[in-house]
Amino acid sequence: MTHHLMIDGEWFLIPDGDVDALRGDLVAAVRANGGFVAIDGGTRRRSEALVTPASAVRWEHVGSEEPELASPTWSMDAAARAELEWWFETG
Repeated sequence: MTHHLMIDGEWFLIPDGDVDALRGDLVAAVRANGGFVAIDGGTRRRSEALVTPASAVRWEHVGSEEPELASPTWSMDAAARAELEWWFETG
């Protein structure tokens, strides 16, 4: 699984590893009213980001060890699938 971390509009690619520790460091910086957090990214060298209570932080987790869900169209009958395709083609 790959983890994408965005801090104030800046994206960081975080490889599998101790994501929980990084999350804890981010929370600790916010609770301390701000601080630098070390980020070891897969595509970047070691970075540090200043994280404050006003920082916008977003995590995305790409890939999963869980089985993928089947597309809902696979369980439709032919008439429902044709109607759905019509909507996408004419919309």
